[in-house]
Amino acid sequence: MTSFTPPAGASFKRNPYYWMETPPLGEIDFVWNYVGSTKPRSGYYDVDIYDVAMIAGAYRSTATRKPSPKYIAGADVAPIGGAINIYDIVTVTRFYGQQWGSYP
Repeated sequence: MTSFTPPAGASFKRNPYYWMETPPLGEIDFVWNYVGSTKPRSGYYDVDIYDVAMIAGAYRSTATRKPSPKYIAGADVAPIGGAINIYDIVTVTRFYGQQWGSYP
């Protein structure tokens, strides 16, 4: 942290040693896909059909008061928080197929 000004907030300096970029909003399960068989192997994360299936399975669940049993907090990615709805599904499918997280 470089500065803190209440109530405005804080500002931070970038960490050049953190190798991973910010994940897209559609990444829910964080499964690493390896490339190649000789070590050290590289790979990537991607927004795939499993992410879409997870959010579709949690559709219409809520986190208000007592969370629904099928509610997944990581799947609540749309601006209207507290419920998994069509906006969350649209947000995840917008990033479908995007890869991220390769080693430097």
